[in-house]
Amino acid sequence: MYRLLAFSGICDGEALALTWKNVNFEKGLLTINKTLSLTRNGYSVLPPKTKSSYRVISIDDKTCKILKRW
Repeated sequence: MYRLLAFSGICDGEALALTWKNVNFEKGLLTINKTLSLTRNGYSVLPPKTKSSYRVISIDDKTCKILKRW
């Protein structure tokens, strides 16, 4: 988790909301399309607050390998 946060620049809520469908291992891409947020009823996975928060970012080979092992 620390490596993903440090090398991707994503926020902790974005990282916690990721699923394996968001990771493209062949192309080394990570799709950010949701975030884990604290609501009145506890934690919920919600859409990002702004349109610019929806993005696809590249991740390095070592991070991909670590995610595959995980």
